Amino acid sequence: MRKYRDILVTIFMVALVITLIPLKAWGADADNGNRTVTVAAVEQEGLMEKDKEGNYTGYSYEFVMKIAQYAGWNVEFVQMDSTSENGMIIEAMEKVADGELDLMTGMLYDASMAEQYAYPVESCGDRFTTLVASRDNAEITTDGLTHLGRPLKVAMIEDAVNRNTELESYCRANDMAYTPVYCKSQYEQEEAIENGSADVLLSISLIAHPRTKTVANFANRPFYMIAQKENQNLTREIDEALKSIKETEPEFRVNLHNKYFRGLESDYELTEEEQAYIADKKELKVVIPYEIVPMQYIDSEGKYRGIFVSFVKHLSEQTGLDVTLCPMEKGDTLDQAMASGKYDMALGLMSDYEYALRRNLILSVPLIRSNLELYYNRRANPDDLKNCILAQAQTAPIYNEYQSEEKMYFNVETAMEAVEEGEADYGYGSSFVVDYIMSEKSYQNIVKVPLSESDRSYVVGFAQDTSSELIAVVNKVISSIDDSTMNSFLQDTAYVGEHIGVYYWIRKHPIGMTVMVTALCALIAALVVTILINRQKRKENTELLIASNAKSEFLSRMSHEMRTPMNAIIGMTSLAQDEIGDRRAVEDYLHKIDTSSAYLLSLINDVLDMSKIESGEFVLHPSAYQCSSLRETIQTMISPLCEQKKIQLEISGTDIAENIYVDHVRFNQIFMNLLSNAVKFSKVGSKVLFTTNYHRVDADTLDLDFVVQDYGVGMSRSFQEKLFRPFAQEHENVQQGTGLGLAISKKIIDKMGGTIQITSSEGEGTIVEVKLRVPVVHKTDGSGDQRESKTDTEQFLAGKCFLVVEDNALNMEIIRKLLKNKGAEVICAENGEIAVQKFEAAQRDTIDCIIMDMRMPVMNGIEATRKIRSMQDKNGDTIPIIAMTADAYQADKQKAEEAGISEYLSKPVDVKLLYRTLIKQLFQK
Repeated sequence: MRKYRDILVTIFMVALVITLIPLKAWGADADNGNRTVTVAAVEQEGLMEKDKEGNYTGYSYEFVMKIAQYAGWNVEFVQMDSTSENGMIIEAMEKVADGELDLMTGMLYDASMAEQYAYPVESCGDRFTTLVASRDNAEITTDGLTHLGRPLKVAMIEDAVNRNTELESYCRANDMAYTPVYCKSQYEQEEAIENGSADVLLSISLIAHPRTKTVANFANRPFYMIAQKENQNLTREIDEALKSIKETEPEFRVNLHNKYFRGLESDYELTEEEQAYIADKKELKVVIPYEIVPMQYIDSEGKYRGIFVSFVKHLSEQTGLDVTLCPMEKGDTLDQAMASGKYDMALGLMSDYEYALRRNLILSVPLIRSNLELYYNRRANPDDLKNCILAQAQTAPIYNEYQSEEKMYFNVETAMEAVEEGEADYGYGSSFVVDYIMSEKSYQNIVKVPLSESDRSYVVGFAQDTSSELIAVVNKVISSIDDSTMNSFLQDTAYVGEHIGVYYWIRKHPIGMTVMVTALCALIAALVVTILINRQKRKENTELLIASNAKSEFLSRMSHEMRTPMNAIIGMTSLAQDEIGDRRAVEDYLHKIDTSSAYLLSLINDVLDMSKIESGEFVLHPSAYQCSSLRETIQTMISPLCEQKKIQLEISGTDIAENIYVDHVRFNQIFMNLLSNAVKFSKVGSKVLFTTNYHRVDADTLDLDFVVQDYGVGMSRSFQEKLFRPFAQEHENVQQGTGLGLAISKKIIDKMGGTIQITSSEGEGTIVEVKLRVPVVHKTDGSGDQRESKTDTEQFLAGKCFLVVEDNALNMEIIRKLLKNKGAEVICAENGEIAVQKFEAAQRDTIDCIIMDMRMPVMNGIEATRKIRSMQDKNGDTIPIIAMTADAYQADKQKAEEAGISEYLSKPVDVKLLYRTLIKQLFQK
């Protein structure tokens, strides 16, 4: 009979194993009616990691899978081709932007990124910047950071610009001095705080550092999933799913964060004596006196498993102590083993003080708390247990409330098996152990009853002469374990009985077993066919080019580039305030502030231009342009740059006397970009050449040829293949700039129907040739422009009345003073509604011009302009209305013009341009 039973069990287990293999693959490819969402698998420690079997784990992975449950998705994680973390991030961003992947996780919000990608409203979690100290460093505490009496030594990665800037702000706000200790990697940072060359390391809350404690959290920033800009429906689904998760699982995010990012940190501090004990001890010998599933046991491979085994690994990580697990020698009792002095502590003991006193043991605080539970065979009478047989486990204290006849068993598991088979009638055990064994095995005859009044917690035991420092350290580590860490201990346990549960199920359900085996065979056949069909349908993934590192570093570089002039502006302003009585010094500071402001504005304009180009909003606005003024513009703009590097600027060739029909702003921008690059990458004391030539195609068309030549660093062949890509830079480590200038110039030239060709050699210089075909303007009425250029601004604006509509008090003060300085009268309005009221109340023709902001509370500039234009009796239909706004996009400008705006100026406004615009509008009137 036993022979047939074993054969049946073997058949079932083989069928079950075979079935589980295709089930996993089928789960990903199943056609369950749900759409498949593709997610970039970017491997980052703690966020998303891949094991040897190809399975993903991590915060981001679990977060996506949780959302999928509520959104009804099938999720396909797509591995990136790149081998580096930065490379994977770049590749994932590219694929999401191009629509090849649906989602990418773990991205911080950024306004410039939001123009290219769709963000959900709800974040996936929060990222803090942290200061982390060695757990053994008693000097550095949360409360003691600001009272060290010396600068805090901070191990930081120099390239982590944002993180370092956040530290600077935090220290400034808390009046803390610090000294940077620059490292190349996270591992160097950890080594620095261990060897004492740094007090703390600068990190983020999404990185877990071994044997550390977090002493400061600041600069909270949420992180998100991102999708393609056009994929707004997907982000809405994410928001709906996250809302449901908040309602049904409010602690989900906290528990998930703790699971992956708090596991290696400690929430306690050790005394100097305890640290000294650990340094001297170095190794612990730990005895496992009993096998108690799931507390501690030996698996089928002969390895120790269980909650207490996971705990000692955690203890080792927290303290740095090496831990050796030892079985109790045959013939020894627990009290003999601990009295021998061979072991430092024993695992998995019941928390029973009488038991501990009889064995001369000291018990730790509980690691697992549970209640006593009674379990009995269905055939037994629970009301008459006194006349029943008690299955007593050797691993637990003796408990025999009814003074029943006893049978001794090795542990609770074998005692429960005896009760299941009818060898004994009932037994006691920890509810945690009994429930766990019941969940793993299919006991059919056991009924369990909780006895909540009895505490049966599990602890660590020590001999009475054990060092008090060791006991204190173990108790601190146990007390610091949170639910997330304990859950990870449970997952590591992974207990499966030795087919006992299967055997019982088969024995009780022979017909069901036959049906199941038949169904499994049919399922296996169906799954094999399904897999083969899916494999045939599955398309091969095409290889994609790995994006350049430049784009991944764009945000960091832009932060640096923008902060540099901002630092100069703030610093020079402070110096000017300190030296307000020194006119010459103040003038010098103001000149430098003006230069830095112009550079900052050029950076912003470059980014906005590139954004317009990529969104398809880039439009040329051609008009008559006197091409001969190009030389004057170049001399004005480029010569100062040349003087700073002692570079000689030579302009030669044929002067173009005729007027042409081009967008003169973009036309000039081409050569400003090319020439500023030439100066930037030229050697000190060299020269830059600009040559212009033209020839007539016919009476209405000219061919223009321009050459920009420098004798600078040149470009490598490999870089020349990608030099027109946005953000591309070969020498970004030594030069300022965003890497957008050439890309923008190329787009403008393409839009004008021209060509650009670049020849360059490393160390020798670069030649740029631009060819454009442009229309000729035969008749121009330049009288207005001539008169404007000759008119004295102050005389022309003196006595004029301007209605200035601006909600920002500082901006209002600036424009009011600029006009007052020219002798003009100014009427102020804080929003569009007040402006309409004041214009309506004023007598006809008393207000000469209106300067209108677009974005304001109560009534915006568009609505106010429409209302004023409707007041024909007040000359509202003809009065010049000039928009002065921070909205710089073409779509905004078009809306303003449709509402009746006469001119559109983007903030920050060039003062000279403002005066010219006012004169032009007033003169036309």
